[in-house]
Amino acid sequence: MDLSNFLNDVEELIGRDNVVTEGYELSMFRRDWWSILMLREMLGRGVNPPPAVVRPRDVSDVINIVRLANRYGVCLVPYGGGSSVVGGAYHNGCVVIDMSRLNRIVEFSEEDLLITVETGAKVVDVERWLNERGYTLDYHPQSFQLLTIGAQ
Repeated sequence: MDLSNFLNDVEELIGRDNVVTEGYELSMFRRDWWSILMLREMLGRGVNPPPAVVRPRDVSDVINIVRLANRYGVCLVPYGGGSSVVGGAYHNGCVVIDMSRLNRIVEFSEEDLLITVETGAKVVDVERWLNERGYTLDYHPQSFQLLTIGAQ
């Protein structure tokens, strides 16, 4: 894994402000809501933060970041709202790709009752948008406030 060159190329691609490699902000992505990781923390066996967090601005950035990760042998873990309760957003040493900026509602067809959203869209926001128009997803899991459509 060539993490250093990967991060340099990602910084060049999306800008230094969209790559986090140190500080408190990095620790916010150390785990999701998986009870085993929470227990580890409570027992004093801290969960280390990921080596880096990258924040794509759009789908094109995601595609190019994944290509770079493939070239440099860097593993990526998508992170949305951190809602996973089964460890799905836990980085386990991989670079976290924060999908939260990809949160737009792209299209809605009242005729087909089909909505297209980006992967970082929070379910609570999509539900609110639909409710304002008289519709609902009718999907209310325990992680409703954090849950995103395509990343954990």
